Amino acid sequence: MWKIALKNSSIIVLLSIIVFFVFRWIKIEMPLMFYWLPAYFLACAIVLAVFAAKTVGSKRIMLKMLLFRLAVVVFGMLILLVEYLLDKENMLGFTILFVIYYILFSFFETQTMIKIGKEENVKEENVNP
Repeated sequence: MWKIALKNSSIIVLLSIIVFFVFRWIKIEMPLMFYWLPAYFLACAIVLAVFAAKTVGSKRIMLKMLLFRLAVVVFGMLILLVEYLLDKENMLGFTILFVIYYILFSFFETQTMIKIGKEENVKEENVNP
């Protein structure tokens, strides 16, 4: 699972660097909380890796994954709300960036869930031949 987290984190950092330079090149003002986005999604990627490693073999794995997903959405909405309250002028750019990061993270999360599902199936096949 740590390989997946490292790959996901690398892609998030690379995306952040690209966005930073594109904004500078186009001369668009950076949203006030831009740096919170990569930090938030990097933290989510690390928590996802730890969570996935600990939940493999758990009986309530789907419930735990859904609760994790809910937490990601709720905290993401809190970040959007804080950005809206602090920097209304750049809210559209921030929201677009948030959606891009969220879609990318959802892709990573789905990959991780598929990998966990495959591991669970292999374990069940080994137990019940």
